[in-house]
Amino acid sequence: MSTWVVITAAGSGTRLGANAPKALVEVSGRTLLGLALERTLDLADLSGVVVTCPAGSEDMFANVVDKELPRMGVPRQVGLHFVAGGASRQASVKAGLDKVVSEGGEPADVVLIHDAARALAPTDLMDRLVEAVVEGALAVIPGLAVTDTIKQVAVDEHGVETVVATPDRRFLRVAQTPQAFLLGPLWDAHAAAADRGSTEETAATDDASLFEGVAVIPGSPLAFKVTTPEDLTNLTTALAQVSDPA
Repeated sequence: MSTWVVITAAGSGTRLGANAPKALVEVSGRTLLGLALERTLDLADLSGVVVTCPAGSEDMFANVVDKELPRMGVPRQVGLHFVAGGASRQASVKAGLDKVVSEGGEPADVVLIHDAARALAPTDLMDRLVEAVVEGALAVIPGLAVTDTIKQVAVDEHGVETVVATPDRRFLRVAQTPQAFLLGPLWDAHAAAADRGSTEETAATDDASLFEGVAVIPGSPLAFKVTTPEDLTNLTTALAQVSDPA
């Protein structure tokens, strides 16, 4: 088996208050996309990486990456491909998968679906996900145990919320990316659910939602998602610790 990676990077960055695409927002002189690629390119048996971008910005993204990676000492070991994303994350992933197939991806290859917003997800997490698929899992995701008490609520016509259930947190996990799949079944699942991807309101929020019987392995605290300015602050702190663990 060889491995492909699709990185979704088509977000606008509005909630970050950025005047640039979210994946190109910089932290300590590094873009979110550059940080994610740095860790991705260390994967063994990597055949290629597809990055989904805001439509019309593919060349800009390629130019940013071409300048950033060598400057930070990260070699371009494999081909990087930049394609336009779709109307939803689900549609963007489908566009990325189509590019993988067109570039020679085989149904039995492993494909990781990742988000540039989880910029510090470590290579060892990716290695463990790939290993789980190689060992027979059709789909596998990383998950963190939930430590807070979670309440399920109902909302009435006036917007008033009422608690209706308290799920047992022993059986709850916070899903992260990357998520790993066999390429053929994932492409088939996206093709079958393509109509859902026309808007974010109906789209699957992650790729594992399109499967039954998804395996879970322990996630990583570093694979947190950057969504708000506070998350950027946390990323700056985490990046400093990763760069200088002492």
